[in-house]
Amino acid sequence: MTSPDLRARPANRIPAVLCGVFVAFFLIQILTFDYGRDQGIYAVVARSILEGGMPYRDAWDFKPPGIFVLYAIARLFFGANDWGIRLLECLFLVAMCICIVRWAKKVFLPQLSGYFAIALAILIHAQLDFWHTAQPESFGGALTIFGLCTAPLFATDDRSPSRPLLRWFVAGVFFGMAGLLKPQLAFGGGLLVMLPLAARLLGKKLPFLQAFAAPKDGPGEWKSLFATGLGTIAPVALCALWFAAKGSLQDLYEVLFVFTPNYTKLGWQGLSPLDLAYNGVVDWFTGYSALVPLGISLLLLFAHRLSSRERAAALAICLLIALHLAGVVAQAKFFAYHYGATWPLTALLVGLGIALLWEQAIKASRWWIAAFALIVPLICFTRSATKGVPQSFLARTSIRTQALLSGGLTPQIRDELASVDGVNAGANRQIAQFFQEIDSLSPGKPLRPIFIWGFEPIIYDWANRPASTRYIYNVPQRAAWLQQTMRDRLMADLAANPPEFIIIERHDPLPGVTGNYLDSGDALKDFPELRSLIEGHYKQAFTHEDFMVLHEAAPPVAAAKPSPKP
Repeated sequence: MTSPDLRARPANRIPAVLCGVFVAFFLIQILTFDYGRDQGIYAVVARSILEGGMPYRDAWDFKPPGIFVLYAIARLFFGANDWGIRLLECLFLVAMCICIVRWAKKVFLPQLSGYFAIALAILIHAQLDFWHTAQPESFGGALTIFGLCTAPLFATDDRSPSRPLLRWFVAGVFFGMAGLLKPQLAFGGGLLVMLPLAARLLGKKLPFLQAFAAPKDGPGEWKSLFATGLGTIAPVALCALWFAAKGSLQDLYEVLFVFTPNYTKLGWQGLSPLDLAYNGVVDWFTGYSALVPLGISLLLLFAHRLSSRERAAALAICLLIALHLAGVVAQAKFFAYHYGATWPLTALLVGLGIALLWEQAIKASRWWIAAFALIVPLICFTRSATKGVPQSFLARTSIRTQALLSGGLTPQIRDELASVDGVNAGANRQIAQFFQEIDSLSPGKPLRPIFIWGFEPIIYDWANRPASTRYIYNVPQRAAWLQQTMRDRLMADLAANPPEFIIIERHDPLPGVTGNYLDSGDALKDFPELRSLIEGHYKQAFTHEDFMVLHEAAPPVAAAKPSPKP
């Protein structure tokens, strides 16, 4: 067991301060992140919500509704910009870091466990870069930590925590809110509340489970389970009531329980459940940070020094991680952001392992401390969570830092950093500027809708033009399942609300989403109804990068064409 006198060592102060500075630096980096495709979708749906519309019915996507509400909150308080959601994301992360440090101090004896944990959690979050952050999992991870820290799992000084039923209820609310972002996260509260029951049933065989034992003067396991379940159901029920009041329950059902399961099945083709599980666990353990296998190995190495309370806490964290990974494996896509909710929990385990190593070092000699201070930071950057971008994490961080020190990121730098995986952020912005310029020629004139046949809905938002249809991108019409139904609805939308302009995108194949390698241009050839509408009522105005812009009558003035990129 760890010696209590190590908690007061002055040598702990410097690492704690450095971890805090480390976290602050990368939070500033996160504030500079722009939108990727997904963030553009969420922003356009959020815009629809604030205009009185509903997700799925008025602005279509297949993610759970919680992420749209968060983007709407950011837009409501911080305006229609790219940085509002990043500010809200950082507020969540700061609150999460405070909870991790406070919880770790109460549960783990090594004082630095929480500080090392937040440093790793924020490092991985920043390494995921713009595309894989501000995702449902990004916020779901913080809400999971809030639920874990609220749950009255451990008694203090042989006494029951105050108001345990209320705390179980609030913990359930946090997990329920996380479930509105990613369904599997909702079960975290139910998993935790079962641990006191496990302590009663298995405590004699597994003595460390007694740390979960419900105090004799407490409410009992079944009341706690009811309180947690009620809390978990509460936000889900409120969301269902919101959709019911707006007459959109059928739209929600069709997207989440009909379209999305077919999308999920794409990743199962040719792989057994065992293959998928292996891929998911190995990817989590080795694919994003070298500190993860190191820290967990250290935790196992020093396991004999852990108290029963610490072992019980580690078990609770492992169970939540397993729940998260089960959801990632079930999705079978293994996108980087799918692990986003798991890193704060993983960081708690890794932070404990590294803190145990630190205490071993300060008990040994200054040479051990020096070796720790040199080797551990180096290991941080031997494997990065940054994926799918042209530059390394250190290079992108250097570009952002130099730009901030020089007065801020220019639009050109921002667009270069946000142009990855077939997305040309500069071209998107220039197409949007085209509409801004022609709209500025007729101030006060009502803005007519436009229609994008492609996968860049952010143009709607940047151009400040309404969409002609609920389908803000064309995956539903390109996917094999429900294709004709979705096409019929699209054509009905376009007939009821004819677009002034149609923008056709090329070179945007999405086999992981649509199940085929056709881009939007190729998919149009197999969509005779839309092709007939375009050929009969629209003329080409101009082409720019991967976009062809068509106008319903005469082409707009040439002066309004977007200028080439510098």
